[in-house]
Amino acid sequence: MKQNDLRFAIASQGATICVQFLHPLDIIKTRMQSHDGQTHKNLVPKYGSISNAIKQIYKEEGIKGFTKGIFWSLCANSIARVLFFVFYESKKEECNSYFGHGSKKGILIASIYASLLAQLITQPLWVTLTRLQLNVGKMNGFENVKFTIQQIYNQHGFLGFYRGLKMALFTSCHGMIQINCYEWTLSLLTQLEQYKDFNSFIAGGFSKGFAIFCTYPMTTIKTRIIQNQFIGSENPKYKSNFDIANKILEHEGFRGFYKGITASMLKGMPSKAIYFFFYEHFKDMLNVGRTKNNN
Repeated sequence: MKQNDLRFAIASQGATICVQFLHPLDIIKTRMQSHDGQTHKNLVPKYGSISNAIKQIYKEEGIKGFTKGIFWSLCANSIARVLFFVFYESKKEECNSYFGHGSKKGILIASIYASLLAQLITQPLWVTLTRLQLNVGKMNGFENVKFTIQQIYNQHGFLGFYRGLKMALFTSCHGMIQINCYEWTLSLLTQLEQYKDFNSFIAGGFSKGFAIFCTYPMTTIKTRIIQNQFIGSENPKYKSNFDIANKILEHEGFRGFYKGITASMLKGMPSKAIYFFFYEHFKDMLNVGRTKNNN
């Protein structure tokens, strides 16, 4: 690994730790996303709203219900973000030599490359995390992780950890959309020369919200297909990604694709705003910050 790659990794890891306190909203988002409104074959109760979800989770699972999978989430996010930004920054430097600094083509190519590679490597982590968050039982911590991994492997083998991979690769465009929107917004704010110290904060929050809105229907389908393997293989609720989409439209309408998006926005936008704020500042501290040419 090149010295700059190591520094990008450290910057990414430091920023990841700073946003982990928003994990409870991720649990609520995943559970609301997974429920189809029907009375059967659902792993979690139906939550009418974020406040209703908070009340039900606290009543049935206690305060620990809001921390399920939190350390696994930290691990998954740390690995995914480190991989993404190491791949992205490395490929962007390579593209800069071909297309020039700040080239839109270079940013696009680097973001696609980084998104696909990071998603492919970390898919088992996300499958496990989704299952941890959908577990409404009393298990917590390592016991929950051990049970979940054993259940996936015993019932579905190694391929069970790659459930929903096709849709996951499509949703990897989330990172591409986000980083391109981030770079564009950051460049615009830099030119305006306003809120200079908070440019990365504003750009990070806005880009995350835009990416969530664009890709949320795909993440809903991905969550449903991952959930599907735990309901039972004898008579699964869903047969394919297209079957999921059709049933969502039939039973829940178009809004069904956006279940839990409020929780996702409340978690995603501030977390990414904080993340990019610290990421850029850590890069400056580690002397791998942006040059004037890059802006």
